Amino acid sequence: MKAAMISHFKFTDTPNGKDKSGDNEVLLLQMTGHTLEQIMPEQTHWQQLTQELPTIDCVIFYVGGSKIENDIKAIHELGLPANKAIFVFCNCQHDEKMEILYKYGFSDSLIIRCECGGKNTMKQIMIDYHREGKILYK
Repeated sequence: MKAAMISHFKFTDTPNGKDKSGDNEVLLLQMTGHTLEQIMPEQTHWQQLTQELPTIDCVIFYVGGSKIENDIKAIHELGLPANKAIFVFCNCQHDEKMEILYKYGFSDSLIIRCECGGKNTMKQIMIDYHREGKILYK
């Protein structure tokens, strides 16, 4: 199984790029404080994601409180189907996040609730994905 995980916060010490454990692989893109809009043009791993997207089973995004619409619009522009997109976010600005997800066609995407910042949840999702090859959080 193959997943991509994208966050504008660093949630693991694992470096960006491919991280493989057995048959399960995660393409990791941690932006460390930048929005997707700021980092995409210079991010070689973002280019790698766009090239490998057809072979990726799911893409897990942490959606923070800043520049939410720009990030979700960038995800939409990837052409990712809603059933392959998984959004991780806390209750802060919940209604706004949901409206934006609907606006860009992600109403059928899985949403995983998390703590503010999402670092612990994203790290656990990555650990579980490596071990099980699927998303255990729901």
